[in-house]
Parts: sequence; C-alpha cells; structure tokens
Amino acid sequence: MAKERETISPVESIVEEWLKKDFEEEAGRDFMVSLGRLKRLLQNQKIGILIDNLEPALDSEFRFIEPHRRYIELLRVLTDPMVQSVTLITSRERLCEGDITVETYRLPELDYCAWKQYFEYYQINNYKSILTEMHKAYGGNAKAMRILCGAIQEDNQGDIQSYWNCNKAEILAKPDLKKLVNSQFKRLQELDINAFKLLCRLGCYRYQDVPTIPDNGLLCLLWDVPEGEQRRVIESLKNRSLVEVNKGEFFLHPMIREEAIARLRKSEDWETANIKAAEFWKDCVNNFLENIGAKCELAEAYYQQALTYQQMGDRENSKPNFDNAIQLFTEIEAPLQVERVIKSIINE
Repeated sequence: MAKERETISPVESIVEEWLKKDFEEEAGRDFMVSLGRLKRLLQNQKIGILIDNLEPALDSEFRFIEPHRRYIELLRVLTDPMVQSVTLITSRERLCEGDITVETYRLPELDYCAWKQYFEYYQINNYKSILTEMHKAYGGNAKAMRILCGAIQEDNQGDIQSYWNCNKAEILAKPDLKKLVNSQFKRLQELDINAFKLLCRLGCYRYQDVPTIPDNGLLCLLWDVPEGEQRRVIESLKNRSLVEVNKGEFFLHPMIREEAIARLRKSEDWETANIKAAEFWKDCVNNFLENIGAKCELAEAYYQQALTYQQMGDRENSKPNFDNAIQLFTEIEAPLQVERVIKSIINE
C-alpha cells in the first residue's frame, strides 16, 4: 500500500496486474469477473501473497476507507477456504471488517541476541553493557536497531560507546526515529482525538518503578470522555499497537513513552493528568489496606475457629482452619501471627 491514502492504487488495478503479470491471464471487463478468475487460479496453485503496510487504507474504525471499500471483495477471495494461497498482511493497525476473518499475529520485539548479531554483522564495536542498555531503551525495536546502526557507522565511525554517551539522555534525538514516532502520533490525532489525548496522558506514569498499569489507571485519565465510550478509546490504542498489554495490564513502548511525556509536558493536561494519576494510586493503596484488613480479620476468625475445635478435641476440623489462618497471615506478611498459630498447633 502507498504510504499516503491519496496515492493508494485501486484494487481493480491490483487484481488486473496480478492476472496479467503473474498468471498471464486477461482481466475481465467486470471487477467481479476478474476476482472469479483469480479465485479459480488460486484454487489450483499454491501462491504466497504479501500486502504490506495496510493501515493507510483504514479509517478510524479500522475499516477500509470509502474510496477503497472494494478491497474487501479481494480479501474475501484470499480468505476463502477453497484457495491454496497464503496471504500475509503487515499493518500497525488491526483490520476490523466484520465479515473478513483474519488471524492476528503480533510481532514480538527483537531479543538482545538479534541486536548483537546485527551490530556484529556491520562490524560495530560490541560492548555488552552498552548494547544491553540500548536494546532496553528502544524496546528491541527493529526499525530503531537499523537506524542506530547506521548512525553509529556514519557519525561515530563504528564506536558504539561514543555514540551512546552522547545520545542516551534523549533516545529520539535522531530525526529518523523522531519522525517514525511522530507519524504515529499525528495519524492518531487525526483519526481519534480522545485516544490521542489518552496516549499523551499515559506519559504521567513512571513505568520504571511500576512496569504495568491496570485498566483503571487508564480509565481515570479519560475524565472528559463519557463513561460509556471510555473502553472504546482504550481499544483504539490497543488496535493501533500504541499501548502494550501484558496479562491485562498496560504499558508504553519506551519510544512511545518518550514522545508521550514530551507532548504531555507541553499540553494543558499536564497538571490534571498527574493529579488523576496520584488519586488512582491513592485508591490503590486504600484498596490494598482494606484487603489486608479483611484478610487479617478472616485469618483471625479461622484461628479462633481452629482453637474452638482444638478445645473440643476435634483435630479433623481444627487442622484445616489452622492451615487457612497460616496461609492468610503469610499473604499479608504477618510473621508474628503465623508464629502464634504454629505455637497453638505444637501445644495441641
């Protein structure tokens, strides 16, 4: 796909080119006739098809934009169970066309070993501690790896230590990296202003101290969005891969976080976002303390119940209650209470 939606090729032209160039077949006068010919060809041949960079053709709802809705017809053919082709689509955004079934595969970050091999291939001095630090700072991003490698070669004659000493304080210092991140923020701002605001506001959290944030930590930053629409805004960020999710909790990629912080500092939301985040953490602490109090009371109840059964000589019922009391006192880190229960068991 072209990077600008104005220059996206009509799907009719794409199918016609495939038929003529790759299959030596004439296209039909009607688009659906051409698709029928393509489908029959794909039923008899194993073909790999790559559609790269799909997102320029998608709207704010992750559906094909109006001038290119007929791409759906092509995808219907490519996803038909009778064809033998395999179609790979690359996109930063999830395709959400209801009658098209696609299997989403999120590419993981490159691990440290991949970065190490890449830098060694280009004969860049490999200081393990520095490369480890760089890999963490850029979240293993493949594009960042390529840009950094080129910059180190051109600007520092392959000296990774010299480069990192000058640039580690500002990880988006290189124009190519800044442009890469800025383009995603700009597109989001144009298509979904509430999701854009949330992404910037997420810069208020210190992910170095608490690596992930529960969904309530995102909801509290949507103070100006009606409650019934807040979950949709979060889904918008997830579908655009602009927020990372791990076991139901959220965090920002380091490069996205850097830009979010910079934009939040310049916006009128800076103070309010930090106040809302502080209130969220206060509620978390209060809930935690209430939970501890409830567990403490429950543990004490188990303990007293166990003592009652113990006095009756009913070991069968006293033992599970002692065990429950020990487990709960252990969970709330009350070693003296655990010791008290154990002494009662020993003296039984």
